[in-house]
Amino acid sequence: MAKKVVKKETEKECYHCKRMINLKRDKYVVLSTINIEKQPDEHNYYHFQCWINYFNSKVIETAKNNVMKMQEQVMNSPMIKSMLKGIQGLTQ
Repeated sequence: MAKKVVKKETEKECYHCKRMINLKRDKYVVLSTINIEKQPDEHNYYHFQCWINYFNSKVIETAKNNVMKMQEQVMNSPMIKSMLKGIQGLTQ
C-alpha cells in the first residue's frame, strides 16, 4: 500500500501588502485565531517587515486615540473650566 503524499503549500499571501510570501525562503509571521466551535480557524500571514509596520502603526494609532480621550476628559473637567474662565480674554 502506497503512502499518500501531502504537498504543503509553499506560498501564502501577506495580509498587509497582499504580495506572496515564500514560506521556505522568506522571514514571516503567522497570526492565528483559534475558534473552537464558532467558526473555522483563521491564519493571517505577514512578511516580517510588514508585521513590524502593521504592529507599530496600530500602537501609534491606539496611543493617539488614548491621548485624545484624555484631552477631552481634561477639557470637560469642571475644575479646568473654572481655571480657564479666570484667564482674561478667553471666551468659551
